Amino acid sequence: MVTELDHDAIKARIVAILKDNSAIFTTTPSDLTRFRVIEKGAPDFSILTSQPFPHCWVTNDDIIEDDIRLSQITGNQARFSIITFNYLIIFAVQGKDGGTSEKLLDDFAKEVKQTIKANYQLVPVGGGDNLVRSCWPVQQGVLNRNLTGTQIQGRVIRLKLEAHTS
Repeated sequence: MVTELDHDAIKARIVAILKDNSAIFTTTPSDLTRFRVIEKGAPDFSILTSQPFPHCWVTNDDIIEDDIRLSQITGNQARFSIITFNYLIIFAVQGKDGGTSEKLLDDFAKEVKQTIKANYQLVPVGGGDNLVRSCWPVQQGVLNRNLTGTQIQGRVIRLKLEAHTS
């Protein structure tokens, strides 16, 4: 039987990799140039303005996965699959004005993308087995066009991942 992906574990690995980068994560509340919180799950937009900023979420994309069977069938079971899937890294900041917020977002986007590209197979911090064959940032966009130019703004980075199951 083909083993299915553990999406929660993969998102947790991405969170751990991002938290390991001291250029973008800190637990110091007064440092507004690094994420104060990086977590799994989607943001609650109804309370977005009450979140500690800067804040980062790793969550599912609208279409989570595409499963391609590339193997022979043995005993009425597929023996191998290639699964491509998508996650979002969403982050929001609060600056003193729109320009300051946008600069923070540009800096975070650069560091997040570099961090993911530097760990293409999501190998755990400290070494170990990879969870995917590849993980790559493929798009970046504005979180909410209505917030552009305001103190609170956000970005979304779409990740394309691939895993092989057997």
